[in-house]
Amino acid sequence: MKDLMEDNIKVTELKNKKQKKSALSLLEKIECKNIYLLEGIISENTNCKNLLISKDNNIIAVAHLKLNRYLYIQRLGSSFNLNPNFETAIRAIFPDIKSIFGDKESVQYLKNLYLDEIEKELYYIFMELPDERFDPLAFPVYSEISEENFRITSNSYSGILRLLISYEIEELEIDPLKIKKEILLKIIELRIKRREMTVLSINNIPIGIAAINARYNDTCQIGSVYLDKLYRGKGYGALLLSEHIKKLFKMYKRIVLFVKKNNKIAYNLYKKLGFVVKGELGQIIIKEKSE
Repeated sequence: MKDLMEDNIKVTELKNKKQKKSALSLLEKIECKNIYLLEGIISENTNCKNLLISKDNNIIAVAHLKLNRYLYIQRLGSSFNLNPNFETAIRAIFPDIKSIFGDKESVQYLKNLYLDEIEKELYYIFMELPDERFDPLAFPVYSEISEENFRITSNSYSGILRLLISYEIEELEIDPLKIKKEILLKIIELRIKRREMTVLSINNIPIGIAAINARYNDTCQIGSVYLDKLYRGKGYGALLLSEHIKKLFKMYKRIVLFVKKNNKIAYNLYKKLGFVVKGELGQIIIKEKSE
């Protein structure tokens, strides 16, 4: 990507470790909560770009662009300067965006550039679990549940896939016709290989899943949490997450997650587990362009 200059705006692609380290240092100083962005910068994925956005020689944002469609962004310092030339420059930099995810302020500003094209606008509560606040003994114990109920076998994959598809439809509101099972199976295999997925099964049938969606240094971000509707409200969700967290604390020092602001049931469960609110994140989904 070439540097773009318009209205004193410069976009520079980070291409070496020194540049990436410098950007990560800036993000760590402000305690960036966008783990996708942090993970993206250290990734070696050749289909992604890491960018510094400057105005008048001052860095105003760090961004990670995936497949030219998915933008993860963090505003630095003062707010973006609102003026038509700036908006023209930003749209020129990101012409084919499908999704923008980042700190609440960045998303609220950038949505003004895409007002007539927004399909969805979502806001999330960012939560963190300090090790000392987690008490697995605070949750109900089921005499019929043992380590065997959390054992993953090759026969578990079809049930895990069913739950992950349900999660994508219910939680992410993805069109079922756009879900690609072969891609989800690869994701499942990778998460299991990395020991990043916990599965709760009853009578050898998976009823709940929890995984990791992103990781950076000693921090992991819990995601893809889903419990079969037939088992909700009975304590199985707390049991699943408690087991998942116990496993994660053996591999990571810090556990975080984000939850939709309107998902009170999940929010209350996370609070019960010991998670505390640390900030807000936002996302806008842009309508697909008609051919």
